[in-house]
Amino acid sequence: MQDFILSSAILKHIVRHYTREAGVRNLERQIASLMRKVAKAKASGKELPIEINKEKINKYLGVVIYNHTLAEEADQVGLVTGLAYTTVGGDILFIEVATMPGQGKITLTGQLGDVMKESAKAAYSYVRSHSKSWVLKIA
Repeated sequence: MQDFILSSAILKHIVRHYTREAGVRNLERQIASLMRKVAKAKASGKELPIEINKEKINKYLGVVIYNHTLAEEADQVGLVTGLAYTTVGGDILFIEVATMPGQGKITLTGQLGDVMKESAKAAYSYVRSHSKSWVLKIA
């Protein structure tokens, strides 16, 4: 007999809202946490099997840790997404652009590392080298 039921939809919910890593180590921890909670319920005499649903996920794992980002919702003009990575994980970056009349210089703001600065300058060079084939309307 199964002590708890974990549907693929709920598993996907756990992956999207309670883990954020390339591997499955944290996913394994979250599922183990669920199993411990179900084992405790079984030991206290609760009726089994327990079907894990979103309400029980919130009760057992707490509030959602990771929400969907703007990058996952819809494309936006003037906004691109980048990925930053470190030895302990990664995150999504939002890179905004604005066009305006001027000298044709690029301004980089924020705390950018050398690799990000180099990437931005490479993108700028690409845009300049292909700009004659595009029609840009600057207000």
